Amino acid sequence: MFAKIEKYFGGIPSRPAPAHASLDEKPQTAERRSVETDKLAKVPAIAIGYRMPPPKTKDAVVAAVTGELLHNGEASRLYQALVKEDQVAISVEGGVDWPLGTPLEYNGPTLMTSLILTPPNKSEAEIVAAYDNAIAALAKTGPDPSELARVKAKMRSDLYDELEVPIRRASMLSHAVLFDGTIDRVATAPKPITSVTADDVRAFAAKTLVITNRTIVYRAPETSKAAGTK
Repeated sequence: MFAKIEKYFGGIPSRPAPAHASLDEKPQTAERRSVETDKLAKVPAIAIGYRMPPPKTKDAVVAAVTGELLHNGEASRLYQALVKEDQVAISVEGGVDWPLGTPLEYNGPTLMTSLILTPPNKSEAEIVAAYDNAIAALAKTGPDPSELARVKAKMRSDLYDELEVPIRRASMLSHAVLFDGTIDRVATAPKPITSVTADDVRAFAAKTLVITNRTIVYRAPETSKAAGTK
C-alpha cells in the first residue's frame, strides 16, 4: 500500500528547465486593416493597436503614460476629441496592455489598444480621421504640464487602488515574481512614472503612434456588413 502511495504521490525529481522561447517580433512596416462581422453587436466598433516598446525600458514607461493620457476616463484626450468634440464615437477605452493588466504589467510583445464604439451613421473613414487628428496633435505639441501632472497622479492612484483588491494584488505580485524573480517592481512602479516629461510623450507619439506601426479592425454588426467600406 505504501509503495503505491509513494509511486503516485511521492516526489518528482527535478529536470533542467527548457530555454525561454524568443518572443521578438520583426518591426511592422505597413498598416494592416481588416473588417469583421458580429451577429451580436448592436453598434459598429473599431479596434486600433500599436506595437509597443520592450518592457522594463524608459520607452515602456513613457508608453504607459501616453496610453493613459489618451484613454484614462472621460478627461482623456481621445474621449474628449471623439465623443465630446467630434461626436464620432459613443465610447473610447484602451491603453497599453489593455485589457490584460496594468500598463507596466507585461513581459513580452504587447499593444496600445483603442476600442472605439461608434454610432451607426459614422463611417470608418470619419472615425479614423478624427482619431488621427487627436494623435497628431499630441505628437506635435505634447501634453500641457497640468494635463500631464493629472495623468501621472491618476496612474499612481490607480496602481494603489489595484493593490487594494486581493485578486489584483495577487496577480501583480505573481507577475512581478514570474517576470523578475522579485516583487520589487510592484513597490517601485510609481517612481519612474513621475520622471516622464511632456517632451518624452510628444517624442514617443511622433515615433511610435504612426500609421505603419498599427493594425485596425473594424467590427460591423452582421446586419450592416457594408459599413466598413471606405
